[in-house]
Amino acid sequence: LVTALGDDFDTFLESMDSNISYGPNDVNENNKSDKQDVLICNVADAKKDVNATTQIGICADKTITYKDEGEANFTKNGKTYTFWHRIFNVEDVRDPDVEGNKTFERLIDRNGTIVSPATLSGTCYLDFSENNCTLASNTSCYPCPVINDDGTTTTVADGLLAVINSDNTALFESLLPEDANLTQDENSTSSALVDYIRRENNDTNSTGPLTAEELAAALELFSK
Repeated sequence: LVTALGDDFDTFLESMDSNISYGPNDVNENNKSDKQDVLICNVADAKKDVNATTQIGICADKTITYKDEGEANFTKNGKTYTFWHRIFNVEDVRDPDVEGNKTFERLIDRNGTIVSPATLSGTCYLDFSENNCTLASNTSCYPCPVINDDGTTTTVADGLLAVINSDNTALFESLLPEDANLTQDENSTSSALVDYIRRENNDTNSTGPLTAEELAAALELFSK
């Protein structure tokens, strides 16, 4: 899970701590950190394109928008890896807007069977040089995708789904409310955790393992 989430791992764990006060890291005042907002929307909208007219995408929470910067072609060991470069804007709704809007750059992996946010680790140039370069002020700098030793890529959805759909869901179950009804539905082929996620999101017609499309709803559930 740590490997699959990369830079999003701390964000994911943070989302499950109901005692955190986000303060300046929640400029849209929705009781989630701005990074959580971006993670949820990036999972939910990974397959979506921006509006053809406005060139802006709008997340389920309308204080969060995004624009697409097109393809980012990374090269490593003679192989090219193409990702979709997306920039998110989280609106500061406070009065006065002390922090101002927050901007986050992310990559989406559209090459595999699951379209998902790419696993990231720091920043770099397209040839993976200049590690920890500064985004925004350097147009050659990008969020840095994780490339495995075997030359494959890893995505956020791959990691989360692998754990949620596995037989070992103790980590996730321990972070749910104490009164969570973790019983397996009759005739279900899924785990009790997947059944619980679907019941909570009124998605009881689905069967089998949790899908990438259902994952964003699951992230919303864990961050309540």
